[in-house]
Amino acid sequence: MLWPEGSVHWLSAFGRVRYDRKGNPVGITGVVANITGRKKAEEALRESRDTLELQVRHRTAEMKVLSEKLRELARQLTETENKERARIAGLLHDDLQQLLVGAKVKLELSAGKTTPVVKQNLEKSLDFVVQALRMSRTLTEELLPPVLGYDGRSTLVQWVCDFMRETYGLDVHSHFEDEVVIRDREIRLLLLQALRELLFNVVKHSGVKSAQVLVSKGKGCLQIAVKDQGTGFEPRDYTASHNRGKGLGLFSIQERLSHLGGHLDVQTAPGHGTTCTLMVPVQDMDQSEEKDEEHIPPPAHEAQKDTGGHVRVMLVDDHSFVREGFFALLEGEEGITVVGEAEDGEKAIERVLELVPDVILMDINMPVKDGIEATRAIKTLLPNIRIIGLSIDDSKPTVEAMKAAGASGLLSKASTSEEVVAAIRNANYGFRLIPEDACK
Repeated sequence: MLWPEGSVHWLSAFGRVRYDRKGNPVGITGVVANITGRKKAEEALRESRDTLELQVRHRTAEMKVLSEKLRELARQLTETENKERARIAGLLHDDLQQLLVGAKVKLELSAGKTTPVVKQNLEKSLDFVVQALRMSRTLTEELLPPVLGYDGRSTLVQWVCDFMRETYGLDVHSHFEDEVVIRDREIRLLLLQALRELLFNVVKHSGVKSAQVLVSKGKGCLQIAVKDQGTGFEPRDYTASHNRGKGLGLFSIQERLSHLGGHLDVQTAPGHGTTCTLMVPVQDMDQSEEKDEEHIPPPAHEAQKDTGGHVRVMLVDDHSFVREGFFALLEGEEGITVVGEAEDGEKAIERVLELVPDVILMDINMPVKDGIEATRAIKTLLPNIRIIGLSIDDSKPTVEAMKAAGASGLLSKASTSEEVVAAIRNANYGFRLIPEDACK
């Protein structure tokens, strides 16, 4: 209603018609109230609500952008960390460890050609070098486990289970369904770190000494469940208290899985144990599908050669001083002749057709073509050649990979000279780790 002075007011009216005895309306009884104040308050409230909703939408959009930026920053930090790990592991393996191997061989040779007193000192120095070699190998495994180089899911999971058993005494029982190939190295790295973190949580928080790892696959999805029968916890607490320790933490695992299109499911309750399930999209490789292999010519007939009773040896290693050390070691051995060398797997394949050695000492980690690929190719060309792998890493996955490629055995580069010579001489040398079973 427009007031005489021109202002607008809101009125609320309520009335009732009065009737006479004949039913005719004779009047109205009612109340008229000025509700302008209430209306203004409602209008102000509505405007405040609209303003607040607009602010909430703006803030939500800002938080979404900020969340995406933080997630991208976390991804970049993780990527940078992994690159740095790989860089340091590469320096340890490609430089320090190979120098230690070269020094070890030289010390062994010198110890056999000197006085007893000097020999004793050299043997002590040799022991220090071997210890340094083993420590650097352990550090390399911590930084960048060699199992990342193998794309089989069961190999990766089993390595983590063995690592937790050996390092923390956690008894881990694993169960696998059909094999699946994990081609993406980023996914393999995430699974390794996440699985190790989940099992470490069992060690830290569950109060039990055993756990189960159940691995299954769905359509385009890999599931890895870690179960324990420990103390459990409140699910809402896992983003807080269970994220305070070192490592990825459950919340961080969830964030990284989300970035790859997967997620983490946590089922737990106080006193009822915990089940954490990693779900990651992966592309399976059908059993009928083969990896692309470089064309290899048909097997050649091995040349007939008069060895004069000598074992003809070829050395393959990408470090010249390591080859020099083994050459010096074998040069003085009666009945062994070094017939040639190669600095990578590809050149080894080329030279083997020319030299046709009896035994090849094959380094595993090399540029261009690694020792596993070279072994597979050479055994296809000349199946009667014995190939003995050489590596700082003599872990089970590496042993299995070389065995599958056709090698006769694997020598740790920390093996003694006697063990190397014994493996070369022994035509029946079976696939086993040296030094554990050396010279038996």
